[in-house]
Amino acid sequence: MDEDRFIMLGLSSELHMLVVCHCYRENDRIRIISARKADTLDTEEDNMRDHYDFSNGIKNPYADKLKKQITIRLDDSVIDYFKNMSEETGMPYQNIINYYLLDCVKEKKHLELTFSK
Repeated sequence: MDEDRFIMLGLSSELHMLVVCHCYRENDRIRIISARKADTLDTEEDNMRDHYDFSNGIKNPYADKLKKQITIRLDDSVIDYFKNMSEETGMPYQNIINYYLLDCVKEKKHLELTFSK
């Protein structure tokens, strides 16, 4: 079967960096071909380009369907919290915020607000 394959970095539920090879099938289904923990060859002084040939690479045509850019106003303390977490994990703080919100959706969490007089 002739199919476009994509390599991307991802995160496990335990916040381990992964190298994921995947393709898209009918009905926008994603087929994971392989996923492995990124090692020092992929993430540190050794350049990933030395191990993968990206010379014929194309931008993922599905990337724009995956997320939608919005503008949101957050308190400084919220941004600081996630930026600190970003420094600990090496993951962009916007991605961490997105994963927190995805967890809320998955768990169907509802915010309970109470106001005092």
